Amino acid sequence: MKIGHQLNQPSRFFADMIFRGGVKASGLLVIMTFVALISTLIYRAAPIFYHPEVTFTAFATADSPTILTDNQPPQLTMNKHDLRSETLPLMANRFTVSHDDRQFLVHQKHHDIQVSFPLNGELIGWQVSQQPNVFYAQVHFIEDGVNWFQLQRFQLLSTVSAGLDLKQEIMFTQPFQEKPPYAVVGESDIHNILHIVFAVDGMNRYVMLNSVTFEPLIEQMIENFPTETHLSELTLSFYRHQFELYNDQHTIQGQLTKLHSAITLSELFQSQQYVGYEDIHHLWQTSPALDFQDRKYNIAPLLIGSAKASLLALIVAIPLALGSAVYVGYFAPRVIQRSLKPLIEVLEAVPSVAIGLIAAIWLVPLSETTLLSFLLFLILLPCILIIAHGLFLLAKWFGLKHIFISVELGIQLVLIFGLVWLCFEGVSDSLNEILATSAIDIISLDKSTLVVAIALGIAISPTIFSLAEDAISGVSNAMIKAASALGATRIQTLQYVLLPAAAPGIIAAVMIGLGRAFGETLIVLIVTGNTPIAKWDIFAGLRSLSANLVIELPEANQMNSHMTVLFITALLLFLFTFVLNSVAELIKYRYSKSQRGIYD
Repeated sequence: MKIGHQLNQPSRFFADMIFRGGVKASGLLVIMTFVALISTLIYRAAPIFYHPEVTFTAFATADSPTILTDNQPPQLTMNKHDLRSETLPLMANRFTVSHDDRQFLVHQKHHDIQVSFPLNGELIGWQVSQQPNVFYAQVHFIEDGVNWFQLQRFQLLSTVSAGLDLKQEIMFTQPFQEKPPYAVVGESDIHNILHIVFAVDGMNRYVMLNSVTFEPLIEQMIENFPTETHLSELTLSFYRHQFELYNDQHTIQGQLTKLHSAITLSELFQSQQYVGYEDIHHLWQTSPALDFQDRKYNIAPLLIGSAKASLLALIVAIPLALGSAVYVGYFAPRVIQRSLKPLIEVLEAVPSVAIGLIAAIWLVPLSETTLLSFLLFLILLPCILIIAHGLFLLAKWFGLKHIFISVELGIQLVLIFGLVWLCFEGVSDSLNEILATSAIDIISLDKSTLVVAIALGIAISPTIFSLAEDAISGVSNAMIKAASALGATRIQTLQYVLLPAAAPGIIAAVMIGLGRAFGETLIVLIVTGNTPIAKWDIFAGLRSLSANLVIELPEANQMNSHMTVLFITALLLFLFTFVLNSVAELIKYRYSKSQRGIYD
């Protein structure tokens, strides 16, 4: 009666109401945090979906506010007839370029070397770039009776294999009817953009291009300027966020906004032809050597680095984790199961920074001297497992099966540790001599993907083991006993009953492990050289998406395209891990419902 009286007290219902309210508030807080996180990522990555903007303002020259009052010197000022030079200096004045009869002539100073390159059309004018080996050419040609004006970018390459080469890229093409157009190109020092102001058929126009892909970002008419005034009669000054066209009577100022959105999807994902490179490449380089060089925002090397590290980590983790889960969940005696499972799960609490530090200090030097020993261990390990199985069959033949089961784990450990001693101590000297005298010594494991895969695979193994072992242990004993009653061996029961029944949980465990490996930061940051290389070579370096955020986010300009690209990579990383973990949890949920017998 006393207990029933206490259960019916008003304080109990009040405490229960507070507890339920606290649980609801906690759940609501988690949902709000998640929504705020994804909203912030989408908002900061949204500039990829829109383009910069330009606003023109006309003044009388005497009344126009000058940009120079902000102590901002122009990046480029083009005066009248600046595009009519006879020669252009390139590569710090080591080369000069001239033209003659629809061809460019490149002459190397202090050497009697001159190379000619054909020009497809009539050269109207040209302009040297802020980059030391680049110039812009305006070409007129006729095709199908139509006059075309084409703006081309040329870069001079001096290589040992090919010698001098002049690479041509078509930037902009415009038809015209009367007088040939006249264009001026301006470059930006922190954005991958090119300003083009040109006059065609009496109209002055402004075009902004992405300097990597040449995709148009803005194309707009410059109004409020006298149509009878030709662009060649104006002075044009480019600044970082604005430009001026002016003469003695009029001034037009163009104000540029949202320049941090001057990036395109092809710039992010497709290989590009960058200035200074002979071929197209996937490159990530946000801090170029010169101010006016293109920032290379191609995130393919980061995606390849994350995928390469996580997939190789799975190759290391799956045999370790699933093999341990099958043994602990099915083969091991109850005493061993109760002791091994908590010990392995405790490894999940080891900080990833500790694993990365151990891998960088101990595993990297060790792997450089024990490459062949490690490969020999991987080759002989299946043989050791076959020997252990042969001992089991031998014990069964002599009627000692019950004794062998009790010492099974000890025999396997003795054989494996013996193999470790043989590979890394017994024959290590001979293998090191082979490593030193063969072509294998050109392979460097320092800061390579292979070492990252080993460390990362060890880090995610406890997670996969814990979830997979729960799935195996959750299979009904009635199914296992039924298989045994039908005459199935333990291996047959494992193959045809246990693993198919636990497959959804095992798949979910592997997917969650892959998600953790893909989003891992500190191990990849510490062990690798963080070199963004778009190669699948396991002996090459890498840089993952998460490690790249840690490296570059603190130094990124808030109003630069660099920050937008970083948030795009963060959004991709979040979406991949979120979708992967959500699918894994869905699989686990459906599996748990089917195990409870309530799955429809």
